[in-house]
Amino acid sequence: GGGGGGARPPPAEGTLVRVRVLSLRPGRGADVEIDGEAEADEHVPGHVPRRVHGRVHITEVTDAWEAAPLDRLAGRKRSRPAGDDGKIELTGAAASRLHAAVVLRSTSTDGRQRVELSLRPSSMAAYGDAPGEHARPLSPADLRAGQLVRGYVKEASGRGAFVSLSRELDGFVSLRHVSDAFVEADGVARLLPPGTFVLARVLRLAEGGANALPSLSLRQTDVEGGAIKTKLGFGDLKAGMRVSGVVRSVAEFGVFVRLHGGGQQRGEALDALCHASEAADTKLTDLHQAYAAGDAVRAVVLKTNPEKRQISISLRPSRLREAGGSDGGDSDGGVELEE
Repeated sequence: GGGGGGARPPPAEGTLVRVRVLSLRPGRGADVEIDGEAEADEHVPGHVPRRVHGRVHITEVTDAWEAAPLDRLAGRKRSRPAGDDGKIELTGAAASRLHAAVVLRSTSTDGRQRVELSLRPSSMAAYGDAPGEHARPLSPADLRAGQLVRGYVKEASGRGAFVSLSRELDGFVSLRHVSDAFVEADGVARLLPPGTFVLARVLRLAEGGANALPSLSLRQTDVEGGAIKTKLGFGDLKAGMRVSGVVRSVAEFGVFVRLHGGGQQRGEALDALCHASEAADTKLTDLHQAYAAGDAVRAVVLKTNPEKRQISISLRPSRLREAGGSDGGDSDGGVELEE
């Protein structure tokens, strides 16, 4: 229909759209144009207006944490970085290719539309921010001191490096936590160029005001768990949380596990029970053949009973995978702390 010159509203949050990638910003994400002829999701009235531009954050390109997610969008041919900001303009087939996306946030201020989108399948399935194992930390409240996190270097300088943990949350790595080896201040930017994929340990949550960022460490000794020892309290345990521990004893009905991270004083230790039905994905006729005192194990918290201070856990590999963990040696999150 016709109309005056007023700006049309941007697409609503949760709208499924198709986008073309216009340019890439290393360490930050992609600038996109929403295809004006794509239909909005059937339960959202109206159509997406033509030539609405938006951005896809680097952490919203893929569900998996990949070393170079923006390369998925670049295609084989692309122009050289243009300008001081290093923005890469796409050309050819890469610039005309359409990608499925979902609108995460949509605002219009003073006639300027700002649309944030995600290309992640889990976000599209949820019509918004991905839940469960694919969730990204959107605020410091989603983090715990001692936790392992993944992210992409946003920018680095002689002071340290800013790391994007999600579209909403950054962390900061100070110079002394960049590496176990000595790094000159003027060498940080060369060591950690924008877009570098990193695994980091959360040292401290944000302190000192609204603009404070969580403190992270990239030092191998910290990431491997050798330097960070954080107490875990009973109240910190939630259903679905991944934990680790050591088998204390095995009974006919289940496996008793002392969880890592609890204190050493009376009342601080965290002892959990895995019922026989949760000890494996297949039925075990004899738990003693699968577990023995002293075994290191990974588990998922099923439920807690604060009144009786009881902790129920599962050792089933399938539950670990569902919780985003591994039944092997790959640990990238959760509460898996050294004793």
